[in-house]
Amino acid sequence: MSKICAKIYMSVILLILCGCSATIDYRGKQPELADVEKIKINQHNQEDVLSIIGSPTSTNLYGPTKWYYLFKRTESTSFFDPKIIQEQIVTISFSDKGNVTDIKTSQDVEKKIDTVTQQTPTQGSNTTILQQVFGNFGRHAKKADSDK
Repeated sequence: MSKICAKIYMSVILLILCGCSATIDYRGKQPELADVEKIKINQHNQEDVLSIIGSPTSTNLYGPTKWYYLFKRTESTSFFDPKIIQEQIVTISFSDKGNVTDIKTSQDVEKKIDTVTQQTPTQGSNTTILQQVFGNFGRHAKKADSDK
């Protein structure tokens, strides 16, 4: 009987430990740095970049054409927030004619965003909900009396 209980306890402990193992997650496209170095400014165009690196993760909508290759590797354990292990952004800028004008590579680019606590004032009166509700009762009664 004790051998069976010991096996059950060991099985439960193993299941719990398996649930605590870390999971590695990959997001985006990480181009090889050797491939990025093959791209020459003012010599290659958008088609060349597509054939060397592939399609970008994202592009900008306004302003000069830029292609972004975003990559992030995270590690998460059970119910905890994921921890960023590696992060990389490769930005390739193009001229109006489609030629490469600039290449930037940045590592560990996670930025903290500070929220603004200021409030924008609204137009109108500063009345509470109760004032608005009770204020409407008198208006409707006066309209009904004036209609007669």
